[in-house]
Amino acid sequence: AGLETTYRLTSFYHFVFLLTFALGVSFQLPLIIMLLLRLELATTEQLSEFRSHLIVTFFVLAALITPPDVISQFLLAVPLIILYELSLILGKIW
Repeated sequence: AGLETTYRLTSFYHFVFLLTFALGVSFQLPLIIMLLLRLELATTEQLSEFRSHLIVTFFVLAALITPPDVISQFLLAVPLIILYELSLILGKIW
């Protein structure tokens, strides 16, 4: 009955910083994949075979990095999946 929600500015800043940092690091994924392909350490076929494992890994990492909130987990995992798929497409073209 006497409950009220309190928001702290520090927790908001922490969330924004952590999400921005995680997205910044995750946007290096295409560069890493292109480097692996260019150095012939992996092929697009090999990377395609591990797609399902990486999707699960992306969601697990997103769950560990973001607050316990499904929306923020998707905000990190979905761009990673899209970047991975775009990297595979570019790797096949290149």
